[in-house]
Order: sequence, then structure tokens, then C-alpha cells
Amino acid sequence: AVRAMRSVRPNVVVLATPGPYGILGLVLARAFGARRIVGYHTQLDKLVDMYWSRVFGGVSAMYLRTMDRVFFRSASLVVTNSGPMQESALRLGARDVRLVGTPLEPRLLAPPAIAPRDDFGPVLFVGRLAPEKNLEAVIEAARRLRNIGFLIAGDGPLSSMVKDAARDLANVDYRGWLDRSMLL
Repeated sequence: AVRAMRSVRPNVVVLATPGPYGILGLVLARAFGARRIVGYHTQLDKLVDMYWSRVFGGVSAMYLRTMDRVFFRSASLVVTNSGPMQESALRLGARDVRLVGTPLEPRLLAPPAIAPRDDFGPVLFVGRLAPEKNLEAVIEAARRLRNIGFLIAGDGPLSSMVKDAARDLANVDYRGWLDRSMLL
């Protein structure tokens, strides 16, 4: 990493996570005098209860908030994807926080017009299959609303739960991970 930084001599380093690679990037950016842009896309300290025990989760949340503060105070700019995330970054010490959109292909934004329907359904869920996405609520809705189809696409730690639901519920169709062309 040091050799690569020497050869490139960047003016800006983008730090996407307060994990080990992000910490290395922060140290190297400081060493080479590069400005730092921090991406803040997930409040990781809010997710620890979903993955770890109360004690380990509490310690982890404190560590993650501390690392966010270190990153934000060091950053020339913090970029995030929502107003609440902007507010959180400012509370944690960021000086300049900008909202950025999520890039989407034009064909995802300009579908052919479809006439409105009087009925409801089917339901489509696309995303990472993880506890923070509240997939339990989607599966529970499928259990209660058997007359509506539920199509789920994605992959992640809860994929076995979704596979089980698709096996047990006739109205749940699990497609796994799909690339954008298949998703369309």
C-alpha cells in the first residue's frame, strides 16, 4: 500500500469505511499530505445489536462512534446519502457534509409507463439480505397476505431464511443475487 501511494502521490484519498483498510488509508493519506473524503453510508454503531451480544455490541458501538469521529474530524469532506446521515456526521464532528445521490442507470429510472391498477401487488424486495433490512417484516407480510406475490432478490446473511420462506410459502419467489440486466 505504501509503495502504491508513493507511485501515485494522490491529492485526495477516499475513505469508505472505518475498518482496517480505512484506517490504513487514513494513516497513509495523512503521511502523504492528501486531503481526505469520507463516505458515510451506514451508521455502523446502530447495527451492532443485530449482530453481537449486548456487551460486545456496546464496546463495538463505542469503538465505531470513536472511529467515525476520528475520520470526520480529519476529513476535508464527508459525503452521505440522506439528511439524517448528514445530521449524524455533523454531530460526530464533521465540518463539511454533502449529500450525494446513488447513481442509477437511466433505464432504471425511465421504465415504460404502466397504467395504474386497482389491485395491489406483487411486492418486490431488492437488496442485501441482512438484519437491518427488516426482512422478517417482508416474510411476515407474505405469510399474512397469501393472495399477493412477493419477489425477493439479493444475497446476504439472511439468504437461508428467505430460501426457507420461499420453500414454505407459495407466494414467495426467491431469485438470489441478480445483476442489473436480470433485475430489469
